[in-house]
Amino acid sequence: MLTPDDTAARALKQFLEAGGNPQTFKELLFLYEARSEALLYDFVVMKFWPMCRSGALLITIDDALAFFQAAVQGGHLTQPWSDQVQLKVARGVLGALREFRFIREDKRRRREIVPYRITDGGVAFLAHELHLHGLSDAAVVEHPDWGLFGLGRDQVLDRLDGLGPAAGLFVQRAGSVVRITWSHSSMESLINALT
Repeated sequence: MLTPDDTAARALKQFLEAGGNPQTFKELLFLYEARSEALLYDFVVMKFWPMCRSGALLITIDDALAFFQAAVQGGHLTQPWSDQVQLKVARGVLGALREFRFIREDKRRRREIVPYRITDGGVAFLAHELHLHGLSDAAVVEHPDWGLFGLGRDQVLDRLDGLGPAAGLFVQRAGSVVRITWSHSSMESLINALT
């Protein structure tokens, strides 16, 4: 039988109590929310960020509904939902994106895509969390969770390079080989350094 793991809750509590950056805290909440809601995770990685990269300025309910239809047709959702349920879920997904500041609603209720860049603290936290879960350095930089923030492998490496020793890591790379030297052995140590 699986027992609940409170690691994330403890890290969030420590980060909040230490007076961590509010935007980084929101990013961590988004990370854990998306991990617990597969539909939100998939929508952000497979629909939202590709729309951003293609230059879209707005995201609509119809975009979310089209994504759900494609998921049903692709066999990712086993049962088609009623129109009412699809609409409710689409509003919920877009509401989450608004809450976490990926989009905003203007006065005409259009959902505008907001230029977004994960904070340095968010990058450091996610990298360390993945490392502390036993992933290799290559697996850390290639992990799918980076896609939640619109980052691919090269962008992750660039961001980690930019953080440097102040965030408790030193990145070395040669071609496809990546080696990271980690100076924080626990999440508590990293949070203390970040705050």
